[in-house]
Amino acid sequence: HSFDVQPAALRVDGALPPAVAAIEEALDVSLQVLRKRLTDTGFTLCLKVVWIACVSVLETCLRNDMTGNIVTVKRAKDLLGRLRAYVHADGDGLRETLLDESSLALTKTIQASLL
Repeated sequence: HSFDVQPAALRVDGALPPAVAAIEEALDVSLQVLRKRLTDTGFTLCLKVVWIACVSVLETCLRNDMTGNIVTVKRAKDLLGRLRAYVHADGDGLRETLLDESSLALTKTIQASLL
């Protein structure tokens, strides 16, 4: 598996890869609608589901990647950071402690792979 995101050092003009841009655009539209229709608690729960699903997909992709390719790990790290910033929303989204706790195993896998 290969992630369609490039580490910042490899990006040209800060452009997002098409798959990541499409996901962010879809989330922006969907989450705006949900924000208007859900209570604060319901919206927070929705963000948690999105975050946990993303972490799970990244964990599965890394576990299934048997190449040991460091570029794949760096891409996963970059994508995790980007998703984290997205759902944290400068403090208006999910709490950092929740993000830390729910992605701890993935973060440790990434760190160990980069040693």
